[in-house]
Amino acid sequence: MNMIDYLNWRGDLTFKQDEFNLVDNLLFAYISYTNLDGIVDSSGKEVTIKQAADKYFESHTMEEIEKSKSLIARAPEVLKYMGETERFKDCKLKYYAHQVDGETTQQFSAVHIKLDNKTTYISFCGTDDTLVGWHEDFQMSYKEVSAQRQAIKYLNETARNIGKFYVGGHSKGGNLAYYGALKCDKRVQDKIIMIFDNDGPGISDELFDQQQYDNTINRYVKIVPEFSVFGLIFERPCNKIIVKSDNLLVLQHIAHSWLVQGNDFVRTDKVTDEAIMVQAALNRFLEDVDLQQREKFVDDFFNTLHAADIEMLYDFATIGLTRFGRIIKDLMDLDDQSKEIGARLLKIVSDVVEQEKDKIISTTSDYLKEKKDDISTFLKEASDYVSEYLKTKSTDLTDFVKKKFDDVISENGKNKSKTTEKKKEKDTKPNE
Repeated sequence: MNMIDYLNWRGDLTFKQDEFNLVDNLLFAYISYTNLDGIVDSSGKEVTIKQAADKYFESHTMEEIEKSKSLIARAPEVLKYMGETERFKDCKLKYYAHQVDGETTQQFSAVHIKLDNKTTYISFCGTDDTLVGWHEDFQMSYKEVSAQRQAIKYLNETARNIGKFYVGGHSKGGNLAYYGALKCDKRVQDKIIMIFDNDGPGISDELFDQQQYDNTINRYVKIVPEFSVFGLIFERPCNKIIVKSDNLLVLQHIAHSWLVQGNDFVRTDKVTDEAIMVQAALNRFLEDVDLQQREKFVDDFFNTLHAADIEMLYDFATIGLTRFGRIIKDLMDLDDQSKEIGARLLKIVSDVVEQEKDKIISTTSDYLKEKKDDISTFLKEASDYVSEYLKTKSTDLTDFVKKKFDDVISENGKNKSKTTEKKKEKDTKPNE
């Protein structure tokens, strides 16, 4: 059972019958992923969840959502189902903020969700499909980003005159909730009931303040899946809840995959060994690459994508091979420092793929299972070859790629020939 099933099974129970819980937190965190422009404004005017869902679906359809390539396509679906339940339909939305600014590299959204006259949940949006949003995520590894400053301002301006409140978010939204709660005015901070960080990255060492952390640690809970990557970056000692997921590896970050039982998540005692391996590798990487190097690599990487008119993640699905090849070539032509950093990040990914290739293959189609050896070879060889190229000063990408992939094809051809010969021998061998 996931959070959608939870709405079907327990949506008839009001908060008086069953008090606010961790799964409710995740649903509220997800509301801010839906674009509520024209539905909820930035004032204190209240709109119920049911009214917001009805208004949204006046101009959108479930078919449109199902066909969407967006990583957060199901957020409006969550809003729709919440609006059909006794538990959530009368909760009120207000103070909606939505800002995407390429010049300041800011992607920020937040909304108040009023449970009753005494309690509010303030939801911060995680990363959406904009390249601006992902660029800002990477910037969080070396500086205070615009969205973090906006989170502090938002809490100070909108939470000053309300009652007690929860604050939370998923992914980057978890970080914004955590960061804003640590650094907002004390009179606002004192009204926080609990901070819910749903698999969000932590705060970098350069921005971390131990005293601020100590002021809120007893009200902070971090929720991560078994294979957590984002949620373990800059991790601090805290109350951590680890939940089971029905997805694979990094896809466990998608909150729809988190398993629910009754009014709680299905919990486990520890994150996977693979998640710990990735965390250790990323920590070593961040320790070895100083702030200036991180900044230069991130800017070089995203400037290349922006130059290719990539503005949304799903643009990659429609750019065509020629344009994609040009992006790869431009990335390969970065200076030696950025190429070396890129090679190290690629090595982390390659190691996980190599270690988990059997698990990856076991969850794919029968066709991919039949091609297991070829895919394994391709993934390993491709990552090795790209890493090798990044360390060279060669500028002739076409010849380099052609030679390397010709070698892979040739080797695969030899392996297939050997397999065919063995099969012929078996077929012609008389029964004993």
